[in-house]
Amino acid sequence: KEKSFTAPISSKYIPINADLVFHWKINPNVLPDYIESYQEKANKNIANKNVNLIRDSFFKLISLDFIKDISSWGGGYGSFAIFKSNNKVINDWLIVLETNKDINFDEEITSIPDLQPYENTNSINNLNVSRSNLFSKNIGSNQSIYFLNNKEHILISSNPKIIKSSIDNLGKNILTIK
Repeated sequence: KEKSFTAPISSKYIPINADLVFHWKINPNVLPDYIESYQEKANKNIANKNVNLIRDSFFKLISLDFIKDISSWGGGYGSFAIFKSNNKVINDWLIVLETNKDINFDEEITSIPDLQPYENTNSINNLNVSRSNLFSKNIGSNQSIYFLNNKEHILISSNPKIIKSSIDNLGKNILTIK
């Protein structure tokens, strides 16, 4: 309550040209129960359902099912950024999630339907800088989302160039707070 805000470690992946940034310091799996615990007895169940709906709807917007696809990955913090795209109908975005220390990303990534290794890495100057593979999932006729595991974080984005920029500038950016 009276403490100053310090951004989570995931903020170091957020490029400084982001237009809107959200950070969180609570595991999305426990968020509904956390919010529920602060409600009056009559509102506890309603609050839990509403927080679940908001969290799950957020991930549905990027064609992921939080419970099936991501809930086992999630650690205690994360970041989300939106980037202005003048020539696109939909803005680019980036999500950075701390990974659960008990998972094997290479095994977990295969559980997402229609996910495959991204084959076009030459167009973005060999993104495999972290010795992790970039994966893509088609979410529409001409849209995809991209996944990369970088040590204790998973980066998910609408544009592989944003992931590359995040990795290339890692350590150069001061924690991004907007």
